[in-house]
Amino acid sequence: MTEQPFSSYIPPFLSNISCRHRTHLAPIRLQIHGWKYDSWAEGEWKVVYTNNEGGWSSRKLRNRLKYGLSQLELGHSRFVAFRVLLSNILEFLLFPARAFQRIGYGAFRGLCNSNRVLREAIAGAAAEATAEIVLYPLDTLKVRIQSYSRQPLEFAQWHVFSSATGRHLGSRGFSRLISRNYIGDLYKGIGQSVIAVLPTAAIFAIVYHNLKRSLLGIFPTRCHQTLRPITSLVAGAIGTTLASLMEAPTELVKSRLQTGMYRSVGEAFRTILVSENGVRGLYQGARSNLLRNLPFDALEFASFETLKDLYLRMKKKKRLENEEMWMLGAFAGGLVGALTTPFDVVYTRLVTQPSTYFSVSQTLKLIYQQEGVKGLFRGILPKVAWEAANSGVFFLVFDGLMQSFDTVKSQPVENPG
Repeated sequence: MTEQPFSSYIPPFLSNISCRHRTHLAPIRLQIHGWKYDSWAEGEWKVVYTNNEGGWSSRKLRNRLKYGLSQLELGHSRFVAFRVLLSNILEFLLFPARAFQRIGYGAFRGLCNSNRVLREAIAGAAAEATAEIVLYPLDTLKVRIQSYSRQPLEFAQWHVFSSATGRHLGSRGFSRLISRNYIGDLYKGIGQSVIAVLPTAAIFAIVYHNLKRSLLGIFPTRCHQTLRPITSLVAGAIGTTLASLMEAPTELVKSRLQTGMYRSVGEAFRTILVSENGVRGLYQGARSNLLRNLPFDALEFASFETLKDLYLRMKKKKRLENEEMWMLGAFAGGLVGALTTPFDVVYTRLVTQPSTYFSVSQTLKLIYQQEGVKGLFRGILPKVAWEAANSGVFFLVFDGLMQSFDTVKSQPVENPG
């Protein structure tokens, strides 16, 4: 049997271990005709013990496995994957902290070197999920305020209806909502909501960024700065349309959980599927959901890109600082959120009170007749606060992740050994 260089038998994890430790981490190598024990000394691997009789010392093998690992050398390429798997399993058992560090960094570096589309999708999903988790209670307040009709908009008279007791909370409602009895209700449906935003945010990021680059690529470079807001508007509209098709059922369930119509995600899905026309029932309010999201997302990204370009030119800078990124994102989100509040109110009424509101036009007409213009802007303060904070967090996390990916990608691969 032809011998191979000893270096070919160095386990993957040994490359991450300093030379002074390799003497204690020498691997056992098994071959069909026998076995050899290779030791690291004076900068190279040397054979210090050989057994060509087909047997081995179980005591030596057992002792060395405490510090190193065993590799099967079966002389066939199809067993390479098995040997790597065995090496990783033993590494986790013997050196779990180092294994997690190596594999975690390796996975992150592999992601950084991956296609830009994948990096944008992951950054978009992570940014949206972060914003959803941090700001979910404020979103719940907004939905409950918008779902409750015939109440004035003054701050002291806001009413938020709690599913826990069925009571309406008056001017002291906000202080009561943070008490032990109400804080849990503010997070109702958060798990399902976070899971739902991951694929929708990834789809939006893929469509938006790729379409924007493609549209800009049609025109000369000198026109890019002028056309960037327009391309952002078009790309945002198309990306939102595709993402909303996936988002509609989960948004319906989330809104009903937030207003206390159902106690759990399972109960919500079962009731809707059984009592409200099956799968079609999950798409109640899909049109109003698109009507709400389409102008907001398109205008949000277009306004952010415009504000960003103007700010960078004014400050004569190439990149935004973290606080500047959050500030511009929050301003764009809050401004667009205020303008699109009526669409949000219409959507909330359609999905939480389907027996009263049937269509977008009928809902607009009924709200205007019963509550006036103020009714169309119900919950505007929590809406603006939520959208401003959401946009600020989203752009800050997204830009931070993309910078991290680019930084790690540009770094040379280090050899810790």
